[in-house]
Amino acid sequence: MRIGVISDIHGNKVALKAVLTAMPSVDRIVCAGDIVRYNLYLIRRVLIESSSYQSQR
Repeated sequence: MRIGVISDIHGNKVALKAVLTAMPSVDRIVCAGDIVRYNLYLIRRVLIESSSYQSQR
């Protein structure tokens, strides 16, 4: 199982999308924290969209 680890998102949706796009195909993504103070719904949507994208690669 390949696991991708991300952290320190700080609500930066553009940077998060760039990192997830550059990440090689993984089975699971683990967030090590620092996503507070921002719209968590948007971050969650990006992660869900990325999961769909990752599974198609």
